[in-house]
Amino acid sequence: DSLEVATVADNYAVLHQKLRQYDQAIELEKKSVAIYEKRLGRDKKDLAVAFGNLAESYSASGDNENARLYSEKSLSVMRKTYGDKHPAVASAMDNLAGIYIKEGRLAEAESLQLRALDIFKETLGDEHPDVAICLDNLADFYTSQKRYKQALRRSEDAMDMVEKSLGKDHPLYKSIKGRYETLKEKNAKKEDDKKN
Repeated sequence: DSLEVATVADNYAVLHQKLRQYDQAIELEKKSVAIYEKRLGRDKKDLAVAFGNLAESYSASGDNENARLYSEKSLSVMRKTYGDKHPAVASAMDNLAGIYIKEGRLAEAESLQLRALDIFKETLGDEHPDVAICLDNLADFYTSQKRYKQALRRSEDAMDMVEKSLGKDHPLYKSIKGRYETLKEKNAKKEDDKKN
């Protein structure tokens, strides 16, 4: 099997994932991973991406154990490939944090997300859309913990960054703004409940 076959399998797996056909996506990703491991060895970016895609398919199917396993592999390969301070490493950390949240490993998840945020800021600058996405993920985490003030602050920062870099018409801005408005309502309700 060639690297081209691995790439095609990867692309079809992403399509199956979007169609919520997780079993098919997982089988294609496994094939892709096997080809990358055979052809490239264990320390290559393409293999790390395939591990990450496989983790995402497992996560979407509800198999958090395998999702964590492959997400951790993805992060490990990214670190070996790029070192500790690279946007790809930060992205892998942020993805692993999402799985840790599903598993209830909240302190580890928050730590990974904060580290990812620092790496994104350091390597891409404070105004980059990836920084905003990471901030938005942190806002989601804080919302799940009913830490609405922290969530609001992170969401507002994300919204401001996307507005400056991509504009108010960009889908990312609209998505973050919608969550921000929902957060404002939840925070207001929490404050009202405290008063009563």
